[in-house]
Amino acid sequence: MSQHKRELRVSKVDAEGYIIESEVGQGSYGCVYKATDKMNQECCVKAIDMDKMNIMQRIETLNEITIMAECKHPYIINYIHDFVVDNFLCVVMTFASKGDLSGEISECVKRRTFLEEQRVMKWVAQMSLALKYLHGKRIIHRDLKNQNMMLMENDDLVLGDFGFSKILSNTLAMCQTQIGTPYYLSPEVAQNKPYSFASDLWSMGIVIFELMTLKKPFNGQGLEQLIKNIINSRLPSFSPSQNRYISLQPIVTGLLQKKPVSRLKIKVVLRTPCVWNTLRLLVEANPGLKTEVENIAEEEDMSKKKSPPTRRVPSESPSYRRNNFQSQSPTPRPLETKGIKRSTRGKATPIQSKNPADPLQCAGAPKKPFRKESTLRISQLSTKELSESIADAQATGNGANRTIRTTGIILERICEGQTNANTE
Repeated sequence: MSQHKRELRVSKVDAEGYIIESEVGQGSYGCVYKATDKMNQECCVKAIDMDKMNIMQRIETLNEITIMAECKHPYIINYIHDFVVDNFLCVVMTFASKGDLSGEISECVKRRTFLEEQRVMKWVAQMSLALKYLHGKRIIHRDLKNQNMMLMENDDLVLGDFGFSKILSNTLAMCQTQIGTPYYLSPEVAQNKPYSFASDLWSMGIVIFELMTLKKPFNGQGLEQLIKNIINSRLPSFSPSQNRYISLQPIVTGLLQKKPVSRLKIKVVLRTPCVWNTLRLLVEANPGLKTEVENIAEEEDMSKKKSPPTRRVPSESPSYRRNNFQSQSPTPRPLETKGIKRSTRGKATPIQSKNPADPLQCAGAPKKPFRKESTLRISQLSTKELSESIADAQATGNGANRTIRTTGIILERICEGQTNANTE
């Protein structure tokens, strides 16, 4: 019997309505006990010796209680009550009867077997939902590891131990304190760089890798060598024996990226086909998750409905500007006027006519061109008919309409063309 348990038994724990049955764990600052409440329901009592803590450690303990009290999620350990007895802070939580993931991994190592794919997929989906919930409340866990992921009687995974967790003021805030278990430290935390939610995603990738391979991806003879391997070493390749988890391999690879900006976002993990199909099965078993899963689907639909990027005008394309640099300041094109022809150098020169009085030589050319059908009918007239038309047009004199005079000149040219053809 430990000293903590003896002191708790003679204290007023029974008066609070909880009866301690057995010890299930012990740490530096206290013990964890299995207990029953007034309704004879199993629960867990975490007794923390406040006398062994300094001021900062006491603040962290109170911070854990605050976060646990705020978080209400099926896959996060449920906070029930807390009280102080004989300088012991007692925190009452739901009891995880099947231990934690580290115990499951140790059993598989002893039996030399691997975990079932369905169980691993279920735990990945559940820890992803729990982590999304925490990040949605701007909470960084900062100590994700298999020992902090407990298993309930129905084999559901719940996330616990929020002693190192931190609430950020906003989603873009960063932390700088080096906290966490060495094997699960992200590269940015190992290098004492600012970190944020992506650090939890790295730790989750380590946990999933361990569930798949029963070993940690990065090791070292000492802490210094371990830190160097986390920062510099590449992720070990998966052996053929891990092909049963082939659908999870891209997720692990995406989570264990050295650069935080390159890691998969938690919503991307949830929308991965293998995880998304598992979520549907979880909803069937727990209808209370339906709203949460539907919200995830709506977020995905909203991201797809965002307006597509505007297409560039060819003149705005960088390659177009490189190949056509003169198009940035083009010279204005001269007005295309009837009777004006364009030379190869782009200079407009008037057409030289044999007749000085040719109105086509000046800018007074007709504004509307003749239709093709009218020109065709004129070309089909006989020479006599053309001569009569020309005579009528010339008889109008200076007072006639300019269009009539121009028509007469065109008829005269057509007549000359036909006469020359007949002569030849």
